Amino acid sequence: MTASPTTVGNPFLDKAIINSFIEIVSEVFSSHTKTPVTCGKVYIEKSFNIHGDLAGIIAMTGGTLKGTLSVSFPQSAILHIMENQLGQKYQQLSKATHDSVGEYTSLIYRVAIDVLKKHGYKFDPALPTVIPGHFAEKMSHHGVTLIIPMRL
Repeated sequence: MTASPTTVGNPFLDKAIINSFIEIVSEVFSSHTKTPVTCGKVYIEKSFNIHGDLAGIIAMTGGTLKGTLSVSFPQSAILHIMENQLGQKYQQLSKATHDSVGEYTSLIYRVAIDVLKKHGYKFDPALPTVIPGHFAEKMSHHGVTLIIPMRL
């Protein structure tokens, strides 16, 4: 999961917010997909790179605060998650995997904006865009990127 803030004073760099995102992602995957995840080492990148085979991206905007939520998956991870959730084995990326990534990203975002609201931040509703295919894409922004790697 990646949050790409536009200013260094952004709440995405606050430890309480980071911990909230870790809890949100863990809860969404363990309760909705029956796939427990653990958090790797959180770090900051100066650029915004998307890595993986499939990613859901949502623009987070609220007043002057802007960022991007990106949830990206290697193919093996999304196929494993879907098998756990649906009880059906998937061999390759498909419309179903794309739709699932969009749903997971949207669910994480909805929970995140509720949690951020409790911290005094208000974000507008938004829909995810799903980017398919193997990529390591750089995106332009004016801030830093918070990386929270999650492992199955």
